[in-house]
Amino acid sequence: MISFIFLWGCKSPFPEKTAEGKGEETIEELTEETTNKDESKNEIERIITESEYFKMPDEIILYNKGEHIIVKKNNETYNKITYITNERFKIEGEMIEEAIPDEFIENIKNNKFAIEFIYNSQMQTVYYEWRHEKNYTKILFPLPDFRAIFGPYQYEHQSGYQQEYQDGPLYVSIQPESDYLIAIIEKEFDR
Repeated sequence: MISFIFLWGCKSPFPEKTAEGKGEETIEELTEETTNKDESKNEIERIITESEYFKMPDEIILYNKGEHIIVKKNNETYNKITYITNERFKIEGEMIEEAIPDEFIENIKNNKFAIEFIYNSQMQTVYYEWRHEKNYTKILFPLPDFRAIFGPYQYEHQSGYQQEYQDGPLYVSIQPESDYLIAIIEKEFDR
């Protein structure tokens, strides 16, 4: 009996229950307001102008199993990709840097999904306070994969052949971000 009296005096924590009594028009207004606020918040979060993990690319190449599309700077697709990629770097994890064979890179570009950041000049990012300095003109992100593969890699192989890419020093997260990025690639190829 006491709990019934206590509950009787309290307001409902569920606004939709209260709104039901006001008619369908009120419920639609509440839904529209909430949806619009969430969408605008997400759009704001998708725009970044700098990252501590990489420089902002001049263009992005999307690879879809042998085909590719170039995405220019400062459009919705570019903003989504750079935002999600930045989020992928925020996991804890260090890896050994190693040269990546060109055959592996070609296999990724021809048979899988990937995103490649392209720069018009050489960039430099320092990871772990001077421990790892990366100089690069491109970064390849195979999907789904934990690698961020930087190029060019200045190492001459014993055969005299120079490797073009090197991965490390950081892991990037695989899920759920890879699924989001693959969905963006598929949408761009469906246009």
